[in-house]
Amino acid sequence: MANDGVNFKPGNAYSIGEFTTPDQQASAIAFLASNDASFVTGTELIVDGGWTAQ
Repeated sequence: MANDGVNFKPGNAYSIGEFTTPDQQASAIAFLASNDASFVTGTELIVDGGWTAQ
């Protein structure tokens, strides 16, 4: 990929200004696998740091 002079920084693309960590992703998975999520059905849990909210 050619460098066109644009420096990508997470803060430019994500509303919280950082990428998610593996631990943050694992926490979301653990929640969905727990009894606390027993009434969470037919929906998505998007863990993307606000990317889709742009």
